[in-house]
Amino acid sequence: MHHDAVSGPAPDAKPAEPDSTAADAPQAAARLLEMAARDAEKWVSEAKSEAATLVEEATAEAVQLVQAGRDGAEKLTTTAQGEAEAVIAEAHAEAARVRAELEEVRRHHEGDVAELRRLAIENRGHLRRHLTDLLEQVERPHSGDGD
Repeated sequence: MHHDAVSGPAPDAKPAEPDSTAADAPQAAARLLEMAARDAEKWVSEAKSEAATLVEEATAEAVQLVQAGRDGAEKLTTTAQGEAEAVIAEAHAEAARVRAELEEVRRHHEGDVAELRRLAIENRGHLRRHLTDLLEQVERPHSGDGD
């Protein structure tokens, strides 16, 4: 804080006359008030300037923080999208692999079913012939019987 001090009479100076001191008092007070007003205006101006500087710095920092937040969010979004696409691609590949595997199993089972049908038909024929032979043997008269 800056004050311009009004110096009193020098120690070796003659004392002023009482009438002149009383007349100078309002002028001295006016000078003190003027100096105080100039100091106050200067301090207000300095405070406003400092406040404006602080606001500018805070605004710049806020802009940087907001941009950093947006950049971070964009990076996270891009990373998440990439990971999601990779997972989806992996799931599609796995689904295709499972479909191919199931198709191979289905073909194998169809082959097994066809083989079983063929064996069933073949066995039916063998059984029919065997049963026919047995029936013929039962119906045929035995050669050692005395009729």
